[in-house]
Amino acid sequence: MSLRRALVDQLGMATRLIDGSVAGLTDVEMHWEPVPGMWTLEGLEQQDHEMQDPPFTTIGWRFVHMSVVVRGWLDVFHERDEQPLPPLPNDAQGALAMWRESWGELVGVVSACSSEDLDARVRWMGGEISRSYIVGHVITECVHHGAEIGCLRHLRRAQLG
Repeated sequence: MSLRRALVDQLGMATRLIDGSVAGLTDVEMHWEPVPGMWTLEGLEQQDHEMQDPPFTTIGWRFVHMSVVVRGWLDVFHERDEQPLPPLPNDAQGALAMWRESWGELVGVVSACSSEDLDARVRWMGGEISRSYIVGHVITECVHHGAEIGCLRHLRRAQLG
């Protein structure tokens, strides 16, 4: 199996997993705060994402963060300057639209690449990494957060009875 085929297949599996976690997401779920002091969508861009022990985050924060992460890695993948973010959504419909656009761009870009393109190295943080590493990292990060979203939604439903 080629590198390209393997990554496209993994993106397909990730898409199914994440879609299952966010299907039917509501505005109420996006803003649910089960514990005090959570990071919410408000101020997402100003928060220190490199904190040693960041606070718990809302479903909305996690979901929009996933789109922001994909967009940032696409900039590295294309070796372009960081693109400005569009206005961040504050509702489930907007978050779903942003996610579909970001993830869809990633899937489209990877699908259009050859295995050689994906094996090529790009500049990152003063060094180099392969484009395939970027794709694998993004898949891991987004499946991780998608699973968290699914768990939080199950927890909320269980608490509501």
